[in-house]
Amino acid sequence: MDKGTLLGDMDNNGELSVADITIMVDIILGVREKTAQDISRGDMNGDGDLSLLDIMELSSIIVGNK
Repeated sequence: MDKGTLLGDMDNNGELSVADITIMVDIILGVREKTAQDISRGDMNGDGDLSLLDIMELSSIIVGNK
């Protein structure tokens, strides 16, 4: 991940939003191909992959619970 990249910012617009969650869901469901960059940006829990746990973490941040 680049120095200036925000963890969870899947669309790389500098903000965390529901759009980032949508991209994660699409990747996990196989609608969108998963890249190394996607994993780097979206691996919220540091386990090396994208999963429901990453979506839950990002959701908590977006709604202000973290």
